[in-house]
Amino acid sequence: MSDTEIKDRALKAFADWCVYGANWVGQKYGEEGVREYFRYILERIGLRIFQLEGPAMLKALQVLDNNLGSKTSYEENDEEAVLTVQCNTGGRAEREGKSLHGINGTPYYCMHCEIHLQEMARERGIPMIVKYAPNGDGCKFIYSKG
Repeated sequence: MSDTEIKDRALKAFADWCVYGANWVGQKYGEEGVREYFRYILERIGLRIFQLEGPAMLKALQVLDNNLGSKTSYEENDEEAVLTVQCNTGGRAEREGKSLHGINGTPYYCMHCEIHLQEMARERGIPMIVKYAPNGDGCKFIYSKG
């Protein structure tokens, strides 16, 4: 087995672990429980990204997503910066039928993007919007400059 195959298997196993964890919390405690679960985690490990200026946040997220095997594109103009992600974690799990969905239709695992990079960002005055795309097929992260 090549190093690339080993890395791909390890990343898929890690992503599946995260997806199944979110599924379990969602089944046991509902969507509000998933929100509390992700906030608990993100308040401990996700706050550092908010030290970056908006477009730099998206560029850091792009590096992370690329390392996770996602395909990404980044565009920036005078009004906004937009990162589009063909997701290889939650999106892949959804395409493979591994994800359970909340009442709003978003998979429990995928809720972490909105909670972290929209809700928690806005609580800190960072104008971010997250647009979930079914099957991770072009989720958008938008930083408004204006």
